[in-house]
Amino acid sequence: MKLRLEYWEKVKNIERKNLVFLDETGVLLGLKRTHARSERGTRA
Repeated sequence: MKLRLEYWEKVKNIERKNLVFLDETGVLLGLKRTHARSERGTRA
């Protein structure tokens, strides 16, 4: 909690027009599984 409060103290005076947000949560469709195993009669 202390680090969060320190962060907000640093950024609270930055103008909105000067903020930049990066989305680093991209989705890689090439990493999907093509095969799976499960017990007979259950969903993989």
